[in-house]
Amino acid sequence: MRRDEEALLSFEENPEPEPRFRLYRWDRVCLSLGHFQREKPFLKLPTVRRPTGGGALLHGWDLSFALVDLRERWGETPTRIYRRVSDLFIETFSNIGIEVKLERFKGRYLDNFYCFWVPTLGELSCEGRKVVSMAMRTLRRSFLVHGSIYTEFDYTRARNLLGIPEEALRKRGRGFLEEAARLFANMPLAGVGLGAFFVHGGIPCRACLNRPEPPFRLDELSDILGRVKGTSRALEPSDPVAFQVLWNDPSVDIEWWSPNIRGPGTYYYGPEAWRAFLTFNSLVLIIRAHETVDGAILYTRGGNLVELLRYQKLARAPFPIERALGGVVTVFSSLYHGMRAAALLYTATGLEAIVYSRRSA
Repeated sequence: MRRDEEALLSFEENPEPEPRFRLYRWDRVCLSLGHFQREKPFLKLPTVRRPTGGGALLHGWDLSFALVDLRERWGETPTRIYRRVSDLFIETFSNIGIEVKLERFKGRYLDNFYCFWVPTLGELSCEGRKVVSMAMRTLRRSFLVHGSIYTEFDYTRARNLLGIPEEALRKRGRGFLEEAARLFANMPLAGVGLGAFFVHGGIPCRACLNRPEPPFRLDELSDILGRVKGTSRALEPSDPVAFQVLWNDPSVDIEWWSPNIRGPGTYYYGPEAWRAFLTFNSLVLIIRAHETVDGAILYTRGGNLVELLRYQKLARAPFPIERALGGVVTVFSSLYHGMRAAALLYTATGLEAIVYSRRSA
């Protein structure tokens, strides 16, 4: 908090060409008070005071941020600055499938000593529960916006610390991970389009031995995966078929199936297995992720490896679709592993890996 106030005062005296933005977490559970708040003696937990206003915030499960910049770059008035910052968060949440809105309610809930449980005018909420808390302080030329996004929350511990019923806390506050979990639980585990089977890991097996077996039908898979979609089982699949769809990998070292080094319940599928699945379901291609590759690779119908980025560089053209039919494409973001990240453009005529690296990003 002191560092953020120092940044604000420094900006006021010596403005910088770019904003200062800081993200940070807390190493313990504590309470931050608004600039004008008085402490409550019955709250026995570490307390700090913010340079911004607003109500008390309980920290320890949140991701906090501080933005310092010149007022003139954000609209000059506090209202315009606040709205522009809010719009950035609305857009960011929307990009990952979470719809939040700018709260317009001016009333009060519980004891408005606590900021996070009061979805007040100008803050961001989802289904009536606050997801981003923000407060501002303005000087003559500069401003500071403080805020917190609760990535998770221990409601039981918060109840014991604050003396607020757990049910009331759950009604008023929502952790980001709760929203993300709900989003991911409702995302499809696999899909079909343009003759391709899109999946995170791969195709599942029945006996899972290195010999022929009946492939899964698409309607059979749809029924199995539909039963876990929207439930907690979609996040940690206990269904063995759903588990394999997420975790199985292709391998050209086998013909059909073999145990995967990822652990029990996961398998490699070979060219015979994926060709049988594609033919049985009238599909032409499997497009998946789940493995560290340099942007994107293709295993052809015959099991040959094609590095798509290398091919494109030499041929100066996308990989011809007729040569990809019956194969498996893996496309992945491998920046963390020191390689490149790619998206795949799949058309009726070819496959093109659209790639970026840390250097070009």
